[in-house]
Amino acid sequence: MSGARRLQAPRRGRPSRGHRLHGPRERRRVELAPVHGPGHGRGRRERSGRRDPVEGSVERGPGGLPRQGREAHRGDRGGGRGRVQRGRRGPSRGGRHELFDGGSRFVNVDPLFRPFPFGKRMLRNRVVMAPMTRSRSPGGVPGDLSVAYYARRAAHGTALVISEGTIVDHPGANGYPDVPSFFGDEALAGWRRVADAVHAAGGAFAPQLWHVGSVRQSAMGPTPGVSGYGPSAVLSPGNAREGKTELPREMTQHDIDEVVASFARGAADARRIGCDGVEIHGAHGYLVDQFNWPATNRRTDGYGGTLENRTRFAREIVAAVRAAVGPDFPVILRFSQWKMGDYHARIAATPEELGRWLCPLADAGVDIFHASTRRFWEPEFEGSDLNLAGWAKKLTDKPTITVGSVGLDADLISTWKGLPAKASPLDNLLERLARDEFDLVAVGRALLANPDWAEKIREGRDADLQPFTAAALAELF
Repeated sequence: MSGARRLQAPRRGRPSRGHRLHGPRERRRVELAPVHGPGHGRGRRERSGRRDPVEGSVERGPGGLPRQGREAHRGDRGGGRGRVQRGRRGPSRGGRHELFDGGSRFVNVDPLFRPFPFGKRMLRNRVVMAPMTRSRSPGGVPGDLSVAYYARRAAHGTALVISEGTIVDHPGANGYPDVPSFFGDEALAGWRRVADAVHAAGGAFAPQLWHVGSVRQSAMGPTPGVSGYGPSAVLSPGNAREGKTELPREMTQHDIDEVVASFARGAADARRIGCDGVEIHGAHGYLVDQFNWPATNRRTDGYGGTLENRTRFAREIVAAVRAAVGPDFPVILRFSQWKMGDYHARIAATPEELGRWLCPLADAGVDIFHASTRRFWEPEFEGSDLNLAGWAKKLTDKPTITVGSVGLDADLISTWKGLPAKASPLDNLLERLARDEFDLVAVGRALLANPDWAEKIREGRDADLQPFTAAALAELF
């Protein structure tokens, strides 16, 4: 799936180490109370009675969509908060806003609402929308629902919106129905509308570029008859678990060069249509990650064998993307240890191996590492409390994004089992962010259930947070 999560309803540049970006002088201290059971659904009004900004306060153009155009591309410069409707807060003590659930704990939320430099823009806070495949783009074209879906999160305070995975311009790139493309005039026009709408709502936007590799089956569109591609003719763990037997074709040097060029074209198009950055999907057992992992890469040439050889394909993609977009356009790389179908997989067993993997990618042009884990609070290696994003930052000296069950009490596996995930305290996350273990926080399922997640946390309305259930996947809202 895109990013860390294939979430579908069934069809039935960091500052230098000596520099810190401080938030407002007022220290907002908010006690993060547990959710008091399910609410009343996600209608076009929030439980507070406030109207959805995408439905109301954002200036609208033809067709009822947020007004587009470069003149609307403002609202978050200098760390501004954009157009936010304020709601009820908790009690105030000396300028500090607090929420009580019995007086057990108070957590300072200010670290989450410090600005952060992102290319030529300044993100208004550290909240990122994680990429999540939704499969709502027939013909590969994002439509009106997608425009409103992404803009809604930005209008409610999300600073950086990363799209669901978008397939690059290669015949073997797609593996799932109704996934959006990032090539062709019609699809790119749709993504320009998304970027303009996110900008009008005060956010920044970056598409995620994706090639599924050996996960693809030959019957899949938009190019039926084309088999999957992989570093070796080996079944992906996810396909093997699902009982699929169709092997991918082992990629030739020509195939490799074509895929590298397709990522570069996608990145250049992202810059051309007004996006603020681009993310390369290099995680979860899809094509880039299939080269990284010895279980799916059994090559004996310069792309296989040693860790340095196995990560060469990723380095070539990063270098080509960097050359295509220039030096001032943020390039994000999403990476993971775990794979779809093998949640215990590891490429780097030690910090030293992680450094050998990531540092050359930083040299090739990665600006930000997006470290995907199942649970952000779990240490990556014995002997240290640092999570994967923390280690990536320490080893590469690059900014990092953490992700993995942020704001929820159950991980992705529980989602597949149909179990709800309720809101959980953020004290661990905020403490790590305050000490600069990582720089940005990607929110996934919690942001599907609560488009105004950032707003609710900032205003101390955590008791209004809705749990994540399968109902959040039933529509693109």
